[in-house]
Amino acid sequence: MGESVKFTQLPGAVDIEFLQGDSFTFQLDFNLDLTGYTFEAAIVLGDGTGTEVAMTVTPVDLAAGQIEVQLSAALSETVPRGINSWYLRWTVGAEVQTILAGDATVD
Repeated sequence: MGESVKFTQLPGAVDIEFLQGDSFTFQLDFNLDLTGYTFEAAIVLGDGTGTEVAMTVTPVDLAAGQIEVQLSAALSETVPRGINSWYLRWTVGAEVQTILAGDATVD
């Protein structure tokens, strides 16, 4: 028998942390032309309900692969303190891929 081959397609692990009630913004640079892509990001509350708090994704320079992800102060107030989770997905054509995910710790 030959060597076993394994393919994985898992999101990059990125944990975020912020203070409840503060706005939270970060920029990402994928060094990839993202023209034509759409984005979705959310924090999934850690209370077991599956409730999501949407984050805003704003193109900075899609041709250069740059976007900004933001959670307003008003929305961060609704995220409970402790460990929650978050994700960032992109869609191009019919392809949807969760590209980043991790813990969203609120202090």
